[in-house]
Amino acid sequence: MNAADTPHKEKSPPGLALVLFAKLDKESSRAARKALRDVKGVDGKGTRANAKTGVIIAKISGKEKVTVAIIVAALKEAGIEARIKRPKKE
Repeated sequence: MNAADTPHKEKSPPGLALVLFAKLDKESSRAARKALRDVKGVDGKGTRANAKTGVIIAKISGKEKVTVAIIVAALKEAGIEARIKRPKKE
């Protein structure tokens, strides 16, 4: 995916990211980034977790196969309950 030969790859490289949602604080956002750094198929440098918005962005490297289930399981192992759908505001 990230190595796709697109006409504008020099200006805007192709890529894919999975957006997940979780209740995060400063510590758990660090834990999320650390957990995803070790998942094969995820680009650890391009992965983000924002405690303020509760958004986790897992950048897919395209080098190895990875699934949503694998990513969610890695986060769960780190104590983070991530969802693919944003929870409704209370």
